[in-house]
Amino acid sequence: MSPNTESLAAVLKRRDWENPGVTQLNPPGSTSSFL
Repeated sequence: MSPNTESLAAVLKRRDWENPGVTQLNPPGSTSSFL
């Protein structure tokens, strides 16, 4: 896994934590495609 992918996952997780509404648009299953 490249550093870019790791930071992308971190941004997605942080964004999901700050904006719970984002989870409705991007279900947990969709984020796994980035990893």
